[in-house]
Amino acid sequence: MRTTAIVLALSANLGACGQHAAAVAQDNRSVAVAGENPENGALVAAVHAWVGAAIAGNADAFGRFMADEYVAQGPDGALITKQAWMQKMREGKSTFQAVKFCNMVVRVNGDAAVVTADFAQIATRDGRDNSKKGSEMDFWVKREGRWMVMGSAFGASAPQCST
Repeated sequence: MRTTAIVLALSANLGACGQHAAAVAQDNRSVAVAGENPENGALVAAVHAWVGAAIAGNADAFGRFMADEYVAQGPDGALITKQAWMQKMREGKSTFQAVKFCNMVVRVNGDAAVVTADFAQIATRDGRDNSKKGSEMDFWVKREGRWMVMGSAFGASAPQCST
């Protein structure tokens, strides 16, 4: 298994984000990848760009990384579709100021992949603080030459990851 460090900072309108700079960060222990698949880097870049679009508040760019059939399940069991999440972003009901990934593991098998990670986020949902730590599993497929996320499952606390 090979480990690669990745840090991607995105420009931010600090007035809209308060004191927190909008950034997607990858922890120092970074990304563990299974094998030497050339798709690993492309997939990690897609994950960071997808989250970067959420931080930027760009619902259309966020949605371009998601398959139309995308669905996410939260730690409480609630489901949200691509369309519903994009609408919440457009209405300002789902905002992200910063996201940090820790212990990311990328597993690529042909045109399918699973990405697992712990995360810490500074965010709001429906006007309330939604900053938290947790675990995430994303299911990706490669369609027409680009990676798209099909679904996500979010779990409870990951204490080793902090913003």
